[in-house]
Amino acid sequence: MARACRLDCVHFATCDGCTHETNLDAPPASARAARFFHDGTVDGKKHAPWTLQTPKTHGWRCRARLVATRDDDGRVELGLYRRGTHDVVDIPECRAHHPRLNEAAALLRRLMQGLRVSVHDEDRKAGKLRYVQLAVWTSDTSLPKHQRYDQGRVQVTLVWHAKSYEAMAPTERKELHRLCAYIWREGRPGQDKTVQELIHSVWVNFNAADTNVVLGPKWKRMEGPSWMWERLGGAEVCFHPGSFSQANLTAFDLALKAIQNQVPKGARVAEFYAGVGAIGVSLAASRNCAVDMIEVNAHVREPFNQTKARLPPETRDRLHMNIVSAEEMPERFLANADVVVVDPPRKGLDPGLMSALNSDKSKKVQKIIYLSCGYDALERDVLQLLEEGDWDVAHAEAFNFFPGTDSIETLVVLQRKATKPPTPKKSKQNKSKKKAKRKNRATGTTAASET
Repeated sequence: MARACRLDCVHFATCDGCTHETNLDAPPASARAARFFHDGTVDGKKHAPWTLQTPKTHGWRCRARLVATRDDDGRVELGLYRRGTHDVVDIPECRAHHPRLNEAAALLRRLMQGLRVSVHDEDRKAGKLRYVQLAVWTSDTSLPKHQRYDQGRVQVTLVWHAKSYEAMAPTERKELHRLCAYIWREGRPGQDKTVQELIHSVWVNFNAADTNVVLGPKWKRMEGPSWMWERLGGAEVCFHPGSFSQANLTAFDLALKAIQNQVPKGARVAEFYAGVGAIGVSLAASRNCAVDMIEVNAHVREPFNQTKARLPPETRDRLHMNIVSAEEMPERFLANADVVVVDPPRKGLDPGLMSALNSDKSKKVQKIIYLSCGYDALERDVLQLLEEGDWDVAHAEAFNFFPGTDSIETLVVLQRKATKPPTPKKSKQNKSKKKAKRKNRATGTTAASET
């Protein structure tokens, strides 16, 4: 077995982040999907050969959320909860992480230990730093193209146990400012050009709720740029640290290109569960599509407006972001759409959208492009679309977004069934001629014999 398809991670025995140590390029979920789509389980037809693209098996994760804690000896740990518990497993050498994430986490451990930062203790309900979110910037145009992924800088978000910056006591603010200043200074080597900069920016998120929700509603930028820009599907897309972003940017870029290949040039597109609009923006830029994007999270509006401002006017005018639930009157977006793109959360399509896709109000839609991170929900939704609507599976493939786990990202294209032209009505004159011919055959006469 090729060594590249083994995880070879020192944390595998204790960390629940990865569930498979071997065959990283062939997760069992892919074989299940192949049986369902390629072998005909879904509709009794054999489709094109099933493909699973795996661009990276290690160092693929460009975004991570780590729990902050101290061990019994007081050492700072940044890691993941062991499944079913609140025991934290420190993962300084994670093989799934982009190496720059591990570098940034090592810097944070060292600084928090040296500065004696107040780390949250769930049992005692005390301490301030709860989580750390790290995201690698892989599209830094100041670097040569071949170095942009490997040497990307890291956006750091500290999740602080407080309602807001304004609600913090002066001594607590001082502690927070000191930590952020050290992260910024230590992560940027200044005049030493032989050392690659590590830190892109430093943010603080405020979350005082005692729940499992990681991020709170309040944010403050402490150091560095306001936005992180990634080139995805041939377009520049803006992200806020609170925006949803795929963790595997290399695989996501491949999925975007596959979606582009399925959309006719100049098509009108309705994109549901749009996030900051990466799919819609790439279609407007590469396929000259007019795109209505539907997203329930109002926080995407500002980064979307930043993205839109960088586009040429003719592309910009074809993009519209609608802050509304996918279930809230989806028919108004389907009525004029040629193509529908859906990229829902793991639970799959909302019932209201499913109903609308199978109704007469979506008759103009000729194609549904479904990108799914939740395979069970995808199977359920595809079967329902085939059973209740006028759809056929036209294409299916997968992308290995999460090597080391049994999860895949699946792309399915459903095409509207071709409608048969109505049978022309027979005129009375034609009926009379056919009746006369049948009578002549029965009597053995012809027009020639009668003369």
